[in-house]
Amino acid sequence: MTTFLLFIFGFIIVLLIIELLAAGLSFLSGVYKIIIKCLIISKGGDDGWKGLIPFYGNYVYYHLGFNHKTSVILFVADTVLFVSLTIINFMFQITYNFYDQAFSQTSSYTSSTTSFNNLLQSVSSPSLGGGETTLAIVLTILSLILGFVSILSWVIKSIKNFAVTHAFGMETGFCVCSIFFPIITNSILAFSSTAQHEDYAVYEWFPD
Repeated sequence: MTTFLLFIFGFIIVLLIIELLAAGLSFLSGVYKIIIKCLIISKGGDDGWKGLIPFYGNYVYYHLGFNHKTSVILFVADTVLFVSLTIINFMFQITYNFYDQAFSQTSSYTSSTTSFNNLLQSVSSPSLGGGETTLAIVLTILSLILGFVSILSWVIKSIKNFAVTHAFGMETGFCVCSIFFPIITNSILAFSSTAQHEDYAVYEWFPD
């Protein structure tokens, strides 16, 4: 019995250590991303500290790859999508928690992606009452909107990464890699002496 309790205690300690390590790595990763963002902005000819300012730093980063008007349009679109994702995800969680507590046999919470198939089955189930059916339909619609907005947000961020990388004189293949591996390509932009910002490579989709 004592051995079993020690095993359980040790297992819990290991899990706690893993959680702490994961949290620490996530924090360090966030700090590193901010640092390389500031370095890239500095290499682009602007003040690196601007990358520390929420939202404005994101606009400055857009301006590395686009002219002023295009940067403003893409930045506003990116910000609107970010706020929309936050609101929709919050609405989904609140609605799902209410749905789960009111109608589900279990009280476990799942993410919007995991529960999507279950929600579709709930909508098509003839045994549901009107209130439950309505909630299931609302959750399904929110899931679809959340997925659509997430894709749009990813597309705009991908365009930003491609344009900024292109503005530093990188080849097309490298620019494509910046869409899928931004942490790697941005590190190269920040620390490589061969990566230099070129004003003529900036995209002008919407002329000033």
